[in-house]
Amino acid sequence: MTGDILFPLIAQGAIGFASLFILARRRLKAYADGETKGSYFLGFTGDGEPYNVRVAQRSFHNQFEMPVLFFVVCLAAAVFGKETASMVYLAWAYFVTRLIHWLIHLTSNNVLWRFRAFVISNLVLFAMWILLAV
Repeated sequence: MTGDILFPLIAQGAIGFASLFILARRRLKAYADGETKGSYFLGFTGDGEPYNVRVAQRSFHNQFEMPVLFFVVCLAAAVFGKETASMVYLAWAYFVTRLIHWLIHLTSNNVLWRFRAFVISNLVLFAMWILLAV
């Protein structure tokens, strides 16, 4: 088991980097197509950005909300000897539900399905914290 919890942690981190690249690509395209003015980036005020860029921005920001608690619980489990099979399975379950949430957000953006993935991911994360505490 030792070190296995790092794999879902790295996978979750990859979603963050992928979000960054998607956001950058969408912003550059919006700028090149004249949908966003360069002056907008001085203070992120003014006409703003098209919908698909705002969604990518929000998705990127999401990677620094609840997933931060995931990173902490994974590292704490590794450091404090709580890296059990159950903890690793939960870590993979968290990653999968966050991946689903992320994919929904950047594609159909169906709020009901996205919300369901969000709730399930947070229940899994809560279970990880309970497992860490016992």
